[in-house]
Amino acid sequence: MTDITSISHILIGITGLLVCFFGYKIIKVVITTAGFVLGAAAAGSLAHNFFPGNLLVIILSAFIGGLLCSVLAVGFLNIGLFALGGFVGVATAMMFTSEILFLAIFGIAAGVLTFILKKFMLVIATALAGAWTAVFSFYMLSNKLELDGRFLYPDEIYACYANNQIMLIATGFVALLGLLYQFHRQRKDDK
Repeated sequence: MTDITSISHILIGITGLLVCFFGYKIIKVVITTAGFVLGAAAAGSLAHNFFPGNLLVIILSAFIGGLLCSVLAVGFLNIGLFALGGFVGVATAMMFTSEILFLAIFGIAAGVLTFILKKFMLVIATALAGAWTAVFSFYMLSNKLELDGRFLYPDEIYACYANNQIMLIATGFVALLGLLYQFHRQRKDDK
């Protein structure tokens, strides 16, 4: 594992914890980031399918797709809310299955629910997304796993969780702590 990979995993893990515990307070940053991640993943995956092995095209496509979706997510906040909910839905579903149809249904349902119950769902979404990101990133770091310049496929993420119940428990525990902290902070701020 290279130093840059280790540093990346640490920074991503810390970012996940920040989102988990302060997500609602920093929602515009979270939505921008979620838009970027979704856009980058979609564009990078498409580029990987059309230009397999061409790392430069894949990275450029991911970067451009990420920028475009992050600008759209902030510009159209409701789309951003839907995207954030969808990201959390897909990420949560990947802990249990790699079936693309199920991931899509779960992502769309979570996106719609986030849009309808904005404040409540945003706290839940940011706690889950942050916990998932932190635990998965620290798992990658602790096992010295590298992505080798590619995205993980849903079946690879599912395999990590299916074969490691500690990851599932840790994600749930960190998410619960994030939920409790965010709801506690919200109650304080409302007074």
